[in-house]
Amino acid sequence: MSLQIIPVKGIPEIKTGDSLSDIILKALDENNLSLQDEDILVLAQKIVSKAEGRFVNLTTITPSAEAYHYAEITQKDPRFIELVLQESRSVLRCRPGTIIV
Repeated sequence: MSLQIIPVKGIPEIKTGDSLSDIILKALDENNLSLQDEDILVLAQKIVSKAEGRFVNLTTITPSAEAYHYAEITQKDPRFIELVLQESRSVLRCRPGTIIV
């Protein structure tokens, strides 16, 4: 068994309501690729969130004390960290620039 990583070119900018499956299947076809048994597709969470319309205006977010704590360590916006905490079960590791949840 071997591992091949094949980028799929031609994926457009994703908008709210887009069907990721349709877009991916079209791009695979345009790249003369087809899915086989045991293939694994890897997607960035960002395109999934965009398709789902998961946009948040940071000005509407009030950070918790915990968010401020992790924001100081990561050097990130505490409002962003608050959203990360709301979508996570636990913080596994934290350092400047990185939070693993």
